[in-house]
Amino acid sequence: MQSLLFPEFSPDNLEQAALSEWTDGWLASFPALKGEGAMAESSLALRKLMTPLGPMLAVASKNGLVLLEFVDKDRIKSQLARATKIHGGPLLRCASAKVRHVEPVRELDHVEDQIAAYFAGERKAFDLRLDPTGTPFQKSVWTQLLTILYGAQASYGDIAEAVGRPSASRAVGAANGSNPIAIIQPCHRIIGSDGTLTGYAGGLWRKRRLLELEAATHLND
Repeated sequence: MQSLLFPEFSPDNLEQAALSEWTDGWLASFPALKGEGAMAESSLALRKLMTPLGPMLAVASKNGLVLLEFVDKDRIKSQLARATKIHGGPLLRCASAKVRHVEPVRELDHVEDQIAAYFAGERKAFDLRLDPTGTPFQKSVWTQLLTILYGAQASYGDIAEAVGRPSASRAVGAANGSNPIAIIQPCHRIIGSDGTLTGYAGGLWRKRRLLELEAATHLND
């Protein structure tokens, strides 16, 4: 899809076509989710989502969204392995909504619709169930990320204060960097205490574009 706010993004200058083709080939190695039953319900369903910033991989359990990452992230395979180990269900590919009656697939449908609306500048808040895998401290940091409103930013220090660990900015930074659900748990809204952009696992150029998207939409209201 193409961003309404950033029409200069295209499959050509992002090389999305090649990246998407690579992703399709990689996902083809996973069994397809074809029907219902206990295995389908307990599965982790995978789907590729196309965005103006490149393809993303969404993974959902029956309890909610487990993983949402840009597919060119180095750590995505280890994240999948960790999620599979913790959730226990098989990883099953679900390219379309042909099996909507399976709970993990319904979760993917909601994610796909809401991410598309976000990039179109039509959605500022997400209404999704989340099921990330992480330590209690990581989850406390990710929960605080959800309080950073669209168009706003916060620092590592702000989050450290919010979780009751004011001297733990470095640990907060590590937890932020381990966030498995991009955009929805908005780690891109974390900036340096001096207002500069800090590291982003999906690439600083993506972080900049996400913030620009939100700033532009916020100003147009």
